[in-house]
Amino acid sequence: MRGELARSIIVVRGFYTDERVVANIASLAEDVAGRCDVVFLYDAKPAKVDTRQLPANVPSVSFHQDNWVKYKQPDPYNKTFIPGNEETMFLMFQEQCPDYDFYWFIEYDVEYTGNWWQLFDAFASSQADLLATSMVGYEDYPSWGLWKSLTPPAGATLEDADKIRSFLPVCRFSARALEELRARLAEGWSGHPEALVATLLKRAGHQIEDIGGDGDFVTPANRNRFYSNNRFDPDLVPGTFVFRPKMREPGSIPDMLWHPVKPDDVVVWDTRLGFWQRLVERCRGWVHRLIGVGKRG
Repeated sequence: MRGELARSIIVVRGFYTDERVVANIASLAEDVAGRCDVVFLYDAKPAKVDTRQLPANVPSVSFHQDNWVKYKQPDPYNKTFIPGNEETMFLMFQEQCPDYDFYWFIEYDVEYTGNWWQLFDAFASSQADLLATSMVGYEDYPSWGLWKSLTPPAGATLEDADKIRSFLPVCRFSARALEELRARLAEGWSGHPEALVATLLKRAGHQIEDIGGDGDFVTPANRNRFYSNNRFDPDLVPGTFVFRPKMREPGSIPDMLWHPVKPDDVVVWDTRLGFWQRLVERCRGWVHRLIGVGKRG
């Protein structure tokens, strides 16, 4: 990585490597070659990454998920790294690689049916402190189940008008946004990152922007560009960029983001629970959304 201050770094994050993941990293690195750095950020705890498989021009940086408790207190609903506290890996990475103005983070199961540089270049002039997807305010979607996780520290208040949901498989933070997030978590703010991250940044006066879609936070030039989904559905379906179900392959629409793209044999956190436990968790979520459990003013 360069020694001087570089404007942007692209961080592909994952917990395993296979032929598809490595091929996608190589394709991304080729698309942006000579323009900005690319690094693979991986979780060292599962020990499923073979860094020897990575392209020679893509260095790797590791973090350990158990360290998240050094940055953030658990909220009543999210007491493990995944689900619920994985944004702390962004802070761990910035500590190891502090010399950048902007940090793009891309999950291993995101694919783009176009040249990646087209996407990054579209936001080269944007000074947004947070770029993310599927942004929606509390007042437009009060029934969303994860609002209940937002937990201010003692003495702090949180207005409904400041609550913003964001979906983070593809996101970009300014350096100052990560520092803001670090400071607020140190104060004791907690909650699921999809509810907490954009909320804290908006509350502090930072600029937030949606990468595409059709919500209130997208610029006119990017409306219905780069991805589609239903931001008022818990799983964000239908669309190209959703929470679930996973897809074996991206669709054929060009120049679009697709998520989650992974093979059937990849075991993720919600499938590890087992069928009946997953059903119970989903029913509990529906009940919480229906009766507003944990609602805060």
